[in-house]
Amino acid sequence: MLYFAGLREQVGLSEEAITLTSTVATARTLLAELARRRPALASALHAVRFARNHAFMELDDPLADGDVVALIAPVSGG
Repeated sequence: MLYFAGLREQVGLSEEAITLTSTVATARTLLAELARRRPALASALHAVRFARNHAFMELDDPLADGDVVALIAPVSGG
């Protein structure tokens, strides 16, 4: 799991390994697991985008062992 921008600051890590279980099989279920593991992130998780192996993914796309998943916070600018 890779964390970018404000998410990295909230977690205090740029990356961590997460072992998939039978209950964590999609980005949607990974969101729930992250909210459980990292309550400080829970309020920000509704707005993040997921990328798997350098490509954006949908919440119901399956995850596989060895996937590199990145959480990308929304960015604003002007």
